[in-house]
Amino acid sequence: TQLGTFPLSSLLTTQFKLTAYSLNAQYRLLGDKLRLASTLSTTTGDLSRTLIQAGVDYSINEYHGLVLQGDYIQNSGAKDDTIISLIYRYSL
Repeated sequence: TQLGTFPLSSLLTTQFKLTAYSLNAQYRLLGDKLRLASTLSTTTGDLSRTLIQAGVDYSINEYHGLVLQGDYIQNSGAKDDTIISLIYRYSL
């Protein structure tokens, strides 16, 4: 079957019941050049997970910045995830 003639009515659909809650905080320092941020988020229902996130955002000047962020994701029924990222931003 060609993709253009594939009948959409034959696609399987799945419904999920989810509820998400999120708590975020941000603290600004050094004349708004340094930002500390954190997030606690949880999802309940058919899929369950919890996210804990913390980060530091530093503006070197108006064009350059660095972000260090760490995420811990606790998944129900699956392996937990840990992600650490360092991002350099250049803006015009």
